[in-house]
Amino acid sequence: MTAKERVIADAPGWTEEQAQAALVAAQSRLPGDIVDEWGNLSSFVRSSSDPVFKRLDDQERAEFGETLAESWERSDREDGK
Repeated sequence: MTAKERVIADAPGWTEEQAQAALVAAQSRLPGDIVDEWGNLSSFVRSSSDPVFKRLDDQERAEFGETLAESWERSDREDGK
């Protein structure tokens, strides 16, 4: 499965063009971005016009006091990375 196919599978309402745009945006990495084996999550979220990510962030903050990405950043700062 290609990266574009994975994006389309994870966002079934997206067109192939939207998936391609998300992948291109994911290639632009900024300092502090969250990047894993799937790519640049921070860039992907920045490029998304879908409010789903904001709702997920809001839910994580309400339940845990921070998002998963924020907890990783805090952990890295505490570890001196």
